[in-house]
Amino acid sequence: MKTYLFTLTLFCLNIALLAGKTWAKQNPDVTVEAVNLIRSGWMAGGYGNYRITITNNTNHPITLVKWTAHWEINGTALPEEWGGDIQKSLNPHAVYNLDQVGYLPQDVAQKAGALTPFVAGTVEIEDGGKTYQRPYLFAVPVAKLPEPLVLVTSRYVGCRLMKSRYKAFPSVHRALSWMDDCYKAMRDLTGNTPYQGRRIIYTEAPPNPYWAYAGESITLNTDYVGSTIEDFNKGIISFGWVHEMGHDFDDGIGQWYIWNGPAAEFWANFKLTYALTHIPSNILVRWHYADGYPLPNGEHNIPMTGEDLLLKYYFVNGEGYLSDSARNWQSIGTDDMHALFQSIQVVYGWDVFKGFFRVYQRLKAEGLKPPSTAEDKISLIVAILNQEAKVDLVPLFRRWRFDITDESVKAMADKYHLASIKK
Repeated sequence: MKTYLFTLTLFCLNIALLAGKTWAKQNPDVTVEAVNLIRSGWMAGGYGNYRITITNNTNHPITLVKWTAHWEINGTALPEEWGGDIQKSLNPHAVYNLDQVGYLPQDVAQKAGALTPFVAGTVEIEDGGKTYQRPYLFAVPVAKLPEPLVLVTSRYVGCRLMKSRYKAFPSVHRALSWMDDCYKAMRDLTGNTPYQGRRIIYTEAPPNPYWAYAGESITLNTDYVGSTIEDFNKGIISFGWVHEMGHDFDDGIGQWYIWNGPAAEFWANFKLTYALTHIPSNILVRWHYADGYPLPNGEHNIPMTGEDLLLKYYFVNGEGYLSDSARNWQSIGTDDMHALFQSIQVVYGWDVFKGFFRVYQRLKAEGLKPPSTAEDKISLIVAILNQEAKVDLVPLFRRWRFDITDESVKAMADKYHLASIKK
């Protein structure tokens, strides 16, 4: 009997060792871990960020193919999935971090109720011609602010902040009147009235990956609300509040002239620049000088007028791009492109851009469709600016290495019935 038990035990041990070797061969020693970078949770209907870390503990390279993710509640997967390709070789003993921004839908938070939702997913790995998936999982508590929000309004805007904020915000009505002035200035520039004239509300929200993000309700990250209030109390308007309002004035027409992410940020700041140079001159904004122009005494952000922001930051901030011949228009950054358009404004005036935005309003009203490619959107931008400034700006955009031609600009002018500039 003892001999039988010993033999059976040895047999099972051999099977276990064999199984272990087979498992190791099919599943190389690669670990996948994920962490929620906002441990306090994500707001329902709001954003959070997370990191997926893949570690190759083997002695040979592997390929990271793709990743997937979905929501889970109490171990049950919800149907919608997201993810993307990685297609990256990972060297032996190397680590790769995949940083992502996620969104917690309202309905997921509602379904979870008192439970904590989880993000679950897999990373697909290729090793020696074989592929397999490694899972990951992390919790996303539904975040809420510790206090109720209180709404204070003015003519065009309002703020919905935690009740206790107002004790330290004696300048709230002055701040909102300044934002009303910015609203009127942006409406004057663009001819646009976002959200059919409904108020834009600045709404405090739990921590998220952004300082703030735009919408009819502009979401303010609670981590920065206190310092913003301090600046308002000192007579310094919030760059971020005006910037997000600039995004809102793209409502209904932005798809015509926004060709990529940096362009979206530029157009918001272009409207900001107009607003801050057309509201009362005693209002200051906290910012810095352009790259290569250090502030005195090693300072970084200082209170300055809107005119200083225009001339000492945006107007000259494209020099680095222009001096680097290796860069092309696809690498041009938000502030670089702003320098180009601000120079057009300085030379030809703001009225050119008032006409520019109103052309898009007309094209939209006529039922025409915006260009579908970045190249065509840029060619249409130049065609409209040519018409409004009554000059040929193609050489200027070519100097900034935009991939446009006389022919591409004329094609857009013809398609949208714009005046062509005679050479």
